[in-house]
Amino acid sequence: PTMATKNLAANSVESVQVYEKKNDDATTDKASDEPLKVLNLKLKEDAKKGYFGKVSAGSDFNRFYESELLANRFKKQQKISIFGIAANTPKTNLGWGDMFKYGLQDEGGMMENDDGDRFFSNNQPTQGIPQTFRGGIYFNDKYNNKTKINSNYSFNNSTVLSKTASRSQYFLTDTSYVTNNKVEENQQAQTHKINITINHDIDSLTKLTVSPKINYNINNSKTYTYNNYATTLDTITRETNTIDKTSAQGYDIGSLFKLERNFKKKDRNLVVKYNFNTTQSNSKGQLNTENIFLKSTGFTIPNIDQHKENSSSSLTNIASITYVEPLTKKIRTEFSYEVTLFKNDQIKKSLNKIGNEYTVIDSTYSNDFNVNRIIHREGLKFIYEIKKMKLSLGAKVRQTSIKNTNHFYNQTITQQVNNILPFLGTRYKFSQNASINFNYRTNSTLPSINQLQPIKNNTNQNNIKIGNPNLIQSFDHNFELNFNTYKPISEKYMWAGGYFNFIQNAISESQQYDSIGRTISQSVNVDGNYNAGSWVGFSWPLFSKKLVINPNVNYNTNKNANYINNQKNNTVMSSVSADLNIGINLEKYDFGVGSNYGYNTSYSTLYSASNKPYLNQTYSAYFKIELPKKIFIGSDVTYTANTKRAAGYNLNYFIWNANIAKNFGKLENLIVGFKAYDILNQNISANRDVTTNVITDIKTNIISRYLLLTVTYKFNSQKTKENDDDM
Repeated sequence: PTMATKNLAANSVESVQVYEKKNDDATTDKASDEPLKVLNLKLKEDAKKGYFGKVSAGSDFNRFYESELLANRFKKQQKISIFGIAANTPKTNLGWGDMFKYGLQDEGGMMENDDGDRFFSNNQPTQGIPQTFRGGIYFNDKYNNKTKINSNYSFNNSTVLSKTASRSQYFLTDTSYVTNNKVEENQQAQTHKINITINHDIDSLTKLTVSPKINYNINNSKTYTYNNYATTLDTITRETNTIDKTSAQGYDIGSLFKLERNFKKKDRNLVVKYNFNTTQSNSKGQLNTENIFLKSTGFTIPNIDQHKENSSSSLTNIASITYVEPLTKKIRTEFSYEVTLFKNDQIKKSLNKIGNEYTVIDSTYSNDFNVNRIIHREGLKFIYEIKKMKLSLGAKVRQTSIKNTNHFYNQTITQQVNNILPFLGTRYKFSQNASINFNYRTNSTLPSINQLQPIKNNTNQNNIKIGNPNLIQSFDHNFELNFNTYKPISEKYMWAGGYFNFIQNAISESQQYDSIGRTISQSVNVDGNYNAGSWVGFSWPLFSKKLVINPNVNYNTNKNANYINNQKNNTVMSSVSADLNIGINLEKYDFGVGSNYGYNTSYSTLYSASNKPYLNQTYSAYFKIELPKKIFIGSDVTYTANTKRAAGYNLNYFIWNANIAKNFGKLENLIVGFKAYDILNQNISANRDVTTNVITDIKTNIISRYLLLTVTYKFNSQKTKENDDDM
């Protein structure tokens, strides 16, 4: 109720109804025998129209700036939202709160997996120096009480400049060596997206949904890479300098057609879907590589001066039908069938220079490859549901026909793969706000065209990848257990769980190292890989919720098998982390402190020298205070310590941010503020990556100290105070 009414004016509500009704929605995970609590707010007619929004801008009048515009206009069923962002700070997207308030959820990057689970991927870049210009418009309306249209157009023009330094130590059975790498990259991306969803109620029981989409992308990149190879005593033996320029453009066009039919008989349901998607991508580039030997090795690596032309296209058609039939009041069964037709073509050309033109095809680094797949999937599910418990079990049978054609060498490989994919899910509700869930799922992943295509890639002459047309699909078994309990009045919350995932025929790597440190890797199938983890956390409000304590512990481990110089190597990596956050929330004062401790270990069966644990620690604190005359001040600090890493990568840094703002006007809708980011100018990105027989320490430049004077103006047709927190 608080979330539903906090932005409604009292004089806009005509009546309030609170009642219970039976849950007839068989598509949700809620128990159908459990009544739903309904809060029905009926608005006055003149309150069903209006507008609200905000505009903000900030600058240091020298180098940094950021600005944002958000506006929403509504009239009965019609709603129009517009947004715009221009910044060269880490602000590259909308905040979660603004996305949901203004109905801009598509900007969160909604994704869906094979099981129908939907999730957001609102990733903000944490590395490099970004520059962003993005915006869009959303239009929603309803016609004749039967047809709803949701549509939006958005664009994004972004640039990221990054500089990365890394140091990798390679461990082999008879030697060890080091590489030092520096990468400078300039990436420019432009995207245009159009999404439309039309929902039409054919009758009271039948609904048709049509969702077309169009995405158009333009990408340009220029990458300069320097790396050297050295002994463990840092004596450099050779160097490589590479410049890689690429310009690409492509599109992604698709549409979903969905017909859903309910029946007079409770829980009986029929869904028919057809999904069409086509993509096209073309790129051109220039690759130049210079190899310098500082020590005689008896080897030579030719320099590269090549023009690259790549094209890729795909066509996917998916048709499915799902039928749910109730057998009893507590048991229902679900039948499903799906057929997928998939085609992917990829052409790669590497042209060597003759005279002043690039005319000669280098057959070693060129190819024309095609993948065709036909997948049939039949499913049967039984669902048993009572007030406190729900049990779902069943299986999908999948038949996959694959035809891989190498047109360059006139070779064809066919595969016929059959799978049974069982699944089990159960939920028990101890109460309205406490439940335990267990799920077992299986999945099979086919190799990608880049893993299959038997072509060498000389973009990095020191790490050459070749395809493997004999790869087969991997098979995953996923077990997950979750427990959650929440007490609404006290706001006490506890969560705990664990997972275990083991993979048959996992797609891994076989790597060969020569005497000068070059790596030739190929994807291969291996057995024995697994991932496992567990977690537990609490939220304990004390003293009338003025003090909140949040401890959290996580443990993760995984085993990965690969081949190194034809010998099988098993690498087990484990990590444990513990968090503790304490917050004090008073009427005009908020304080908090937190800490995180992480301990990471790795174990390799072939190379004991690579078994080196490392630590990372983080300590933080913050405060927010409301002073007289509507003045707000706040600050936060974070100290990060990295230990037991390579020399030059044991980075300890202290990030201090602060802000002050004052609200003006009767409605306090004009906010003038000043914020300082990374006052001590110490911000940097530092990570460690441990894979099989290689330990890599990485540091990348990111935005450091900047100061902004900010102005924010909020507006709405109700002439009421907005409750958003813009500190």
